[in-house]
Amino acid sequence: MLGGAFNRMDLVTREEFDIQQQVLIKTRTKLAALEARLAKLEAAQNPERAALEAAEAAAEEAVAEIRQQTEAGE
Repeated sequence: MLGGAFNRMDLVTREEFDIQQQVLIKTRTKLAALEARLAKLEAAQNPERAALEAAEAAAEEAVAEIRQQTEAGE
């Protein structure tokens, strides 16, 4: 009886869930890297070296934060 109810529901398997979780982690990591790259490119247009260094530091911090969050979620 319960098996039939579960079959009618739109559920995913644990394997499918784990795969999607890994895809999300990879996507978040890539997004953070692209944001970091964009920050560097924008800062490079500014002739002040301090602005470039600040952007690099912020970008690296964002990537580290995303990695820490994804590792904590596993």
